[in-house]
Amino acid sequence: MPRSAPAPHTPARAARECGAQALVSYARVRDDAPGWDYPGQREATGLPSVLLSRQPYGALGADATEQLADLTRTTRPTGPRARAEAAR
Repeated sequence: MPRSAPAPHTPARAARECGAQALVSYARVRDDAPGWDYPGQREATGLPSVLLSRQPYGALGADATEQLADLTRTTRPTGPRARAEAAR
């Protein structure tokens, strides 16, 4: 059965509630399920995003660091520290 949209309690709602600036989806080696939900979650949040697939359990693979670095180049910090630095 094909999946349509993520349930309302998934990342889209959580992203809105916490003011997220990006979506990072992490999937371990031999766990393909998160990849099935990723397109719908990315669309629902509308945030810059990255899917880190086939990652070693409890760690990040070599390419994940570069993927995260690329993602951070597309976001702008808005937390308390960023606001304090902008006020200077």
